[in-house]
Amino acid sequence: TNEPASATNYYWLGVTEFHRMLQLRDGPTNATAADIAMDNAVAALEFALTLDAGNAECHALLGTIYGMKINGSLLRGIRFGPSVAKQRKLALATGKDNPRVQYLLGMCQFHTASKPAQWREALATLEVAEKLFAEEEKNMAAPLAPRWGRDSCLAFIGRTHECLGDLEKAAEFYAKALKLHPHHHVAEAGLKRIGPNNAK
Repeated sequence: TNEPASATNYYWLGVTEFHRMLQLRDGPTNATAADIAMDNAVAALEFALTLDAGNAECHALLGTIYGMKINGSLLRGIRFGPSVAKQRKLALATGKDNPRVQYLLGMCQFHTASKPAQWREALATLEVAEKLFAEEEKNMAAPLAPRWGRDSCLAFIGRTHECLGDLEKAAEFYAKALKLHPHHHVAEAGLKRIGPNNAK
């Protein structure tokens, strides 16, 4: 309300609605509320881009959401697939060294993977993101600078190792994710799934 032309404010509104949507999808089923949060995220991110067209994280988040809208449907893939590709290209054009851009791209690769080669491709992207997250943490952040995503990146590195059959590595990265976020549901479920014998 106080700063209606602030791209940063609309970025954070989009990020908030995006994560609220994830919570609604992962918790007790509330499909209608999750859909509303998803639409709110898209509206906020699209408006942020009218104010700052080069915001790589907005492009990456929009690409992620459009990918989620496809949800395995061929018809929705035809509808939203070009938008996913467009947003990915725009995100990488200005944000290839942004850890959240690489993490979101890797997460999308993971969710569409079904073969070892595709999981390895997702793993490579997520590992690039993790290196960028580690570098980012060495620098002081401005008050409104984004610093989210590393715990989930570590958790999805763990999931990818699990899909590739390396349970020891999977446990290692699940544990790293839980160190940053003690109740990260993906990491908790992963460790429970693979069993304590694989954790060191």
